[in-house]
Amino acid sequence: MSKFALEGLSQCVREELRDHKIRVINVYPTATDTSIWTHIEGEWPRHKMISPEDVASTVAYALSRPADVTLESISISSLSGNL
Repeated sequence: MSKFALEGLSQCVREELRDHKIRVINVYPTATDTSIWTHIEGEWPRHKMISPEDVASTVAYALSRPADVTLESISISSLSGNL
């Protein structure tokens, strides 16, 4: 529910800011292999997670598009499957 609410809010903000040439991009990464998993109990298949560098490079790509182009929502996942 919270992702749906965030998407709705972002769509509204996106429309409000469009005339000002401000892009609003939602990024939805799956499990990302960061140190947070070290502190969460359980056996986590970190080899299936995407890297923080992959997330950063995806965001950089979205921001590098021409000023009149926007990627509004980006889902990033691993080919090995989601957790």
